[in-house]
Amino acid sequence: MKINRIKEELKVSLLTAIYLLVWFGIMMLIKVLLLEDYHIDFTRTTVFIAGALGVSHAIDIFGKVPLFRKSTPPAVFEIVVRIIIVLAGVFILLILEKSFDERHEYGGFINSFKNLANHADIYHIWVNTIAVLGALIFYYMWSIVKKHLGGKSLWDILLAPIPGKEIIKDE
Repeated sequence: MKINRIKEELKVSLLTAIYLLVWFGIMMLIKVLLLEDYHIDFTRTTVFIAGALGVSHAIDIFGKVPLFRKSTPPAVFEIVVRIIIVLAGVFILLILEKSFDERHEYGGFINSFKNLANHADIYHIWVNTIAVLGALIFYYMWSIVKKHLGGKSLWDILLAPIPGKEIIKDE
């Protein structure tokens, strides 16, 4: 019984991690292509991988936490609340990461944090936050849609004919 539960948890965690790795990989590819235009090398691949794995782990753990104990609000409300909470955590971690990266330039972590708005990389924080926002919106919306589909998977739906488009044969 425990083995099946562990397998199911690993499957869900792995699918979430793969989804975020693809999403963040596309974001990284866009950054690389944009920076290539200015002949700037991009070398933060491990940050994207660690970020994707970290966010997927946070989503998996946070998904098990009930937000509302006494009421069952509409799904959209729960999606928005979960996105805001996870996105706030991601934003804080990005701010701390940039402050830590620039600590030598500003004479320490605290000074770097105080001068965060003056960093040249402040726009990277906003771009990364917006990209994570997109990933979270699609992830949480799909998780709700998947629950409404029941036993059907997305592939079952995509491989079936479009409803109302059946070919009528002449008799």
